[in-house]
Amino acid sequence: MRNQANKKKWVWITGYIFLGGFLMYFFIPTYSTFIKYRKELESLNTRIKELEQENNNLRIEIKRFQNPLYIEKTARKELGMIKEGEIIYRITP
Repeated sequence: MRNQANKKKWVWITGYIFLGGFLMYFFIPTYSTFIKYRKELESLNTRIKELEQENNNLRIEIKRFQNPLYIEKTARKELGMIKEGEIIYRITP
């Protein structure tokens, strides 16, 4: 009787081990894929926030360029443009 109870116990233990192995076989790759996609989602959300900020900065710049004085200031600073009749003096050390 004891031998049969022992045998049943080992059958259950073996069954649980196989069931655990089966579940691990299917869920570990799925979980690692889930983690990979979650990291990718976080990365994409960060990129979206950066692009939204850049977009807002560009909107502000567009509003600034609607002012003729800002256009003139930017043209002088970045393009080195001058008005007619002006003379540029460059001082070198």
